[in-house]
Amino acid sequence: MPNALNRVWLRAFRRAASALTALALASGGALLCVPGSLIAQDADPYPVAEFEREVEARRGGPPAALASALQELTYGYVYHGRHDEALRVGREALTIFEELGDTTGLAETHNHVGLAHWNEVRYDSAVVNFGRAREHWAALGDPNSLGRVYNNLGATHYQWGNYELALSSFLRALEYRRETGAEAGQALALTNVGRTYHDWGQFDRAREAYLEAVEISDRIDYAFGRAYARLNLGELFLDHEEWGEAETHFRASLEEYGAEAVSIPPTDALGGRVLNSLGLGMARIRQGDTDGGLALLRETLQVARDAENPRYEARALLELGRAYRIVGQFDEAFRALSDGLEAARARDQRPIALELLAALAEVQELRGNPALALSNLQAHVALRDSIFDQGAFQRVSAMEAQAEIERQERENLLLREEQRVQEALIARQRLITILSGGLFLSAVLLAGVLVYFNRRGRRRERALAMTNRSLEDTNRELLEARTEVHALKGLIPICSHCKRIRDDEGYWESVESYITDRSDAHFSHSICTECGPRVYGQDWKDGGDGADDGSVEDEAASPSRR
Repeated sequence: MPNALNRVWLRAFRRAASALTALALASGGALLCVPGSLIAQDADPYPVAEFEREVEARRGGPPAALASALQELTYGYVYHGRHDEALRVGREALTIFEELGDTTGLAETHNHVGLAHWNEVRYDSAVVNFGRAREHWAALGDPNSLGRVYNNLGATHYQWGNYELALSSFLRALEYRRETGAEAGQALALTNVGRTYHDWGQFDRAREAYLEAVEISDRIDYAFGRAYARLNLGELFLDHEEWGEAETHFRASLEEYGAEAVSIPPTDALGGRVLNSLGLGMARIRQGDTDGGLALLRETLQVARDAENPRYEARALLELGRAYRIVGQFDEAFRALSDGLEAARARDQRPIALELLAALAEVQELRGNPALALSNLQAHVALRDSIFDQGAFQRVSAMEAQAEIERQERENLLLREEQRVQEALIARQRLITILSGGLFLSAVLLAGVLVYFNRRGRRRERALAMTNRSLEDTNRELLEARTEVHALKGLIPICSHCKRIRDDEGYWESVESYITDRSDAHFSHSICTECGPRVYGQDWKDGGDGADDGSVEDEAASPSRR
């Protein structure tokens, strides 16, 4: 559902439909995206109704849970422009966080409360709350949050006209953003730094900061940062009377604000559209489209009034007064500028009041009122001197120089630290190389020893294999011999008279036949000295002991069978 500010913007555009359509068609249709994007916006990243129900559900429960819900509701109210309610709920959350001693909760809630005061143009209260948030986050050592709160402090001092403090805060915010690598935050801080330089008349430095912000936003595709930087670039080119360049940047910024409407808080989205429309209207007038430019400026003023935003109302009256002066309508210019000065003074908008006084002095002179012109000019000079005094300028220059010196010192420290790290890495690499060489040599030696013992083992294996094969051959021969040998064992029945042996079948065989049949043994016959005389008698004696010593092989006799 569109929020209240979007509905205000939409109603204003519907009231001026014919004028805006004519201007959009004359400009190529670029403005048609503004109301269309608001109509299509129905996503709410901070649904207040849900947050309110959550708060009621947590009442009576743990205080920490209730405080967290209240903190979330506080920012929801800030986001939707309900600042008085944000302050009420924020104070309740702060009370609970104080009792709990929750530093993180205190810091975040003080920041939300500061935003509510800032939007209500209560800059003194905003500075107090932002300062407390900064103290808590500094104690916590949270550089990312410190970058946020310093940016908020800078914006407060800027609106107050304290450019010295504003620039100091923006530079600190940029420093913390760079430290944490938050590129989106860097883009916003750079644009704020450029805005301060721009108002101070240092256009080259302002342009440099804007372009760097655009470059970062393009690199990370950050539409809001790009839109904000291009809005300020458009105003810079407008001051340099480069109308075409100014219009190009205003159109591009306006399209970005339309495309990113859901992710931009409504107050910021309203501001982006108001300021872009004012710049675009002035660019059109400068290029000769007086009717279209004035129509856009008037409708933009009405949008700011409907939104009840005095800051944007004063800015719109300033640009409308300038436009009337350009086209020669001096009385209309005087009325617009006078109303703008009243609105700016009512809300202490010193930078806008400074521009309004200068424009009023010029218009009064054109109207033929030199005394009033001088009075306005004197007021302008007095206010300018209070904002842009020479001492402040010198202090800012010294501060910037000191910041640059500190930045270079930090970079040198980082470089020295990196050098020490590199030296340590080189030393470690050398040690690793030496150890690797030693390990490699040891590995080579070990490999050689392993190869030697491996080969030795293989030789032993081959020798053992040969021995095993020899043993296997011997065993095989033994087994074969064993099968061929007939073992004679047990009791052998032999005749005690004739000495024959009975075989297993009961036959009696001679000793020679029995043994010959059962082994490889063979017998040769001779006669002993005892049997010789008994057998041969006298012949033996005549023949002598060795007369018949030769052996005669016995003819194998057939076994006797019985």
